[in-house]
Amino acid sequence: MRLTDIVVRNLAAPPQGFKIHLDDQLTGFGVRVTKAGVKAFVLTYGKQRERITIGRYPIISLQDARSEAKRILAERTLGKLRPKRLTFEDALALFMETRKQKNRPSSVEAAEYLLKTYFKSIHHMNLEDIKAHHITEITDELTIVRSIAE
Repeated sequence: MRLTDIVVRNLAAPPQGFKIHLDDQLTGFGVRVTKAGVKAFVLTYGKQRERITIGRYPIISLQDARSEAKRILAERTLGKLRPKRLTFEDALALFMETRKQKNRPSSVEAAEYLLKTYFKSIHHMNLEDIKAHHITEITDELTIVRSIAE
């Protein structure tokens, strides 16, 4: 569908969840409409189909959102990508290096043991993908292990 100001203004809310209406003019660009009727411009791009929200309608106009989407796609094409994602394992290595400078060796070893042993399930994950429930599951397991040991 060709997105115009009139089309965007008149998009109906779906009965549940959300629906994305894609623009015919710009690949990956569209409007996400939630069941509450909230409209936001989105851009889906890349091999992994990453989706970013550009802004809410009508705060951001269709013209501005389309220009921003073009700018983002142009930066990707020109090689100006966003910074490399950092995995938990890489962040842990950096963290342990700073701890070695400030703490006793025994404290560093204990922290490293705990983080490498009990947090294995998230080592491969990118930091921005780690949610509170991932950490809660691990700390709950630690609490159970501690209560058994006592």
